Amino acid sequence: MDEGATAALQRPAVAFSYALSLAHVLVLKRVTDDPDSDATSISARLGWPVAVIEELLGDLERQGMIGPSRTSR
Repeated sequence: MDEGATAALQRPAVAFSYALSLAHVLVLKRVTDDPDSDATSISARLGWPVAVIEELLGDLERQGMIGPSRTSR
């Protein structure tokens, strides 16, 4: 595989990682703006599905960025 083909295959992975990191930052910002927020309230504010928010919150919790689970109450 030549360099151009390798670079073309790597671009979507880099873009996905960037988008995922940005999504984590947006959710983390909502948590810091409103410490009592949960997945449902964050979902409503961002207009994203609750399941996506719950997954992002789980990731942030596993990374030690936030405290105990904030799944829908």
